[in-house]
Amino acid sequence: MTAIAAPRSAAVSFRHRGAAGGYLHAGAWAAGLSIGWGVLPEAGDGTSDIAAKYAAHQGAAIAQSGLVHGLAAVAVALVAVALVGAGRRLAGCAAFAASGLALGQLVLEQVAVHSSADTATAALFNTAQRVDGLKMLLFAVAAVAVGRAATGRWARLLSYTTAAAIAVSGAGYLAGAAPLRAAAMLSLPLLLVWMIAAGRSTGRDA
Repeated sequence: MTAIAAPRSAAVSFRHRGAAGGYLHAGAWAAGLSIGWGVLPEAGDGTSDIAAKYAAHQGAAIAQSGLVHGLAAVAVALVAVALVGAGRRLAGCAAFAASGLALGQLVLEQVAVHSSADTATAALFNTAQRVDGLKMLLFAVAAVAVGRAATGRWARLLSYTTAAAIAVSGAGYLAGAAPLRAAAMLSLPLLLVWMIAAGRSTGRDA
């Protein structure tokens, strides 16, 4: 009886942890985007625009960064723990690394917001964008790994589509290529949905 109950309890734990992480990740991004939509710097902005937007909306910048990089990093770590616990080590390790990079972005953007020099502010912001590109590529690795282990057709399709879209946008952010960065309009919503689906699936497949 005890030998059977333990794995079932672990599976439930992983499912709840992964699902909570997925929903928390989506919620953090939704809240963060709503705070800074249209008023905070975007990739491709010039030095003066970045500095001016941060100066005019410092509170929004601090809050958005805390949500989409800080709280979201915690959420991704929860999903990563669930993935590793479900035996998906490559996906979990890639997600853990992405979580760490998100925390790095948090530090860069918080320092940028409080910088008094326009050039330093822009340099820090643009470095955070490059880190974002690398983070997206790690998410693509995680999505491919989950897709390979998935048993359902819908789960595989979602994972591979997410991986393809976020790899393109990640390359764009990493290289500073605006046409490729535009793929984020598709890859971000896909990533949010994929993160929820990946987290929820860990208990069933553990």
